[in-house]
Amino acid sequence: MSIPSTLFQKKRFKRKDWVFLGLEALKDGGPDSLTVEELCTLASKTRGSFYFHFSTIDDFLRSLADYWTEEFTTRIIERAADGAFERLDLLNQLAGRLDPEIEQGMRQMAARNALISEIVQQADTERINFLSGLYGRSGKYTEDAAQALAKIEYAALIGFQLTMPEMTGEQSRKLYDQFLKLTGRQ
Repeated sequence: MSIPSTLFQKKRFKRKDWVFLGLEALKDGGPDSLTVEELCTLASKTRGSFYFHFSTIDDFLRSLADYWTEEFTTRIIERAADGAFERLDLLNQLAGRLDPEIEQGMRQMAARNALISEIVQQADTERINFLSGLYGRSGKYTEDAAQALAKIEYAALIGFQLTMPEMTGEQSRKLYDQFLKLTGRQ
């Protein structure tokens, strides 16, 4: 995700413009960059402009987390559920296109903020349950095995993002292919 070039040309920021800016700030500078002062400086807008859309910084962070949930979880699941080819492969392709820096930033925010932590945990649960359902519908796994495999796969994905942030997309895909071989899916 990148900030649309027209965003800074706008005279008036909409609520969604602040959220887009917040995601870019989170990606580039981590949670410490998500202060009213930093965001207003980045946007070349006044604090009044920010507070016109958000009553508090927590209101803004909630909006940011809600947008992340919608784009990084709900839409991915919807697209994978409607996928024309193998849903697990589609899910993995879609998840592989998500920006890991934003994902890492959300988890860093969750470690600092109980509200964000709750939102991230809900997204994690939704992602794991969807993945488990795909495994279960394959007919190859019991319900318990499908849930366990989904948790292991998801933990590996998030773990790689957090412990190996320098990993390229190509390296990640190769590692995932190895995972598929190890689990008998390839």
